[in-house]
Amino acid sequence: MELFWRILAGAALCLAVAVLVAAVRGMVFTPIRRFSGAETLAVIRASGSAEGLESALRGVEWLRECGRAQVEIVIADCGMDREAQRRAEVLALKTGAKIVGRENFDIGSV
Repeated sequence: MELFWRILAGAALCLAVAVLVAAVRGMVFTPIRRFSGAETLAVIRASGSAEGLESALRGVEWLRECGRAQVEIVIADCGMDREAQRRAEVLALKTGAKIVGRENFDIGSV
């Protein structure tokens, strides 16, 4: 019976260490945090048919949802075709992203 309690205590200790490591890892490796007086932007440049736009937006959204990145999303139109622009507008409405056009691509205007 004593062996059972030692094994149980060892397992509990391993679990406690694993939880501590996960907590420290989360604090250390959260790459992007929001700071007072500063805003972090995730700029996604899209051109042509912008095939990877939805995937890139999903990736940044996932980082935001799980707390890894506190960023505003900006879609930079660097020459998207009409269909890509329409898709970008729908995605921007879903995610809260902002779209800036190639003629007015100025980070300060975001």
